[in-house]
Amino acid sequence: MTGKFMLRVIAISIVAGACLTHFLIVLPDLRSSVVYTSVTLICSLVIAWLLRRQAMFISCRLILFSITCIAAFMAAVSWTAFQAHNRLDDALAIAHENVVSRLTFRVLTMAQDQNAQQRFEAQVLDPKPSGIPRNIMVSWQDPPESRVVVLPGQLWRAALILKRPHGATNPSGFDFEAHMFQKNIRAIGKVRGQPKLISDHPYVSMRVVVSRLRQGIRHAMRDVLGDARFAPVLIALAIGDQDSVLASDWEVFNRTGITHLVS
Repeated sequence: MTGKFMLRVIAISIVAGACLTHFLIVLPDLRSSVVYTSVTLICSLVIAWLLRRQAMFISCRLILFSITCIAAFMAAVSWTAFQAHNRLDDALAIAHENVVSRLTFRVLTMAQDQNAQQRFEAQVLDPKPSGIPRNIMVSWQDPPESRVVVLPGQLWRAALILKRPHGATNPSGFDFEAHMFQKNIRAIGKVRGQPKLISDHPYVSMRVVVSRLRQGIRHAMRDVLGDARFAPVLIALAIGDQDSVLASDWEVFNRTGITHLVS
């Protein structure tokens, strides 16, 4: 067996372990995953030792390769289960739902501003009460004439009413809850009162830097384009901000078959 073939089989074992975990009805707890992995490796080593004692024609390299594939498979299962448990455990507790929570959060993404509402992803900073997820979506109702410019990297202290994301029950419709879960957004918070800006760190992470750059480009394009008919479409094509595109325009794109180009 060549080295490339062995690496490919090991890679397939890792992918197979991760995929198998996604098909499980109930996730194994972390302690069980570690125990199963350890038992499997010990049994594999014992079997390899017995085979080497009883059948000397079996290549030692083949035995070690088989053990490595099994170890890669079990490690992938354990790691995937660990990541899944972390995602599921970071959920909004019922005790914090639909009640006011005073939180300190950092803005992570470009603010989507429609009408009198701004929406952006944020990270809740410590000290964080138990039962409140780390990543949330913040919705800020603010009149256009007194709107505060929210920028990625800013730290805010605000009173938020949190709730879990819920999607429509229509099986053929867009699954908003699954979309939020995929983005690791485990709660949606509505701002109450007047938040307080604590500080601004525009270079805290690459995600913040890119989001801030996109928001700057959007602001510059809006100043230049003004009230032009297809200004939102041009902005969407330039930086991917689709929220301002009119529903009538999306209908035209659907009928002409160019929705995927705009998206």
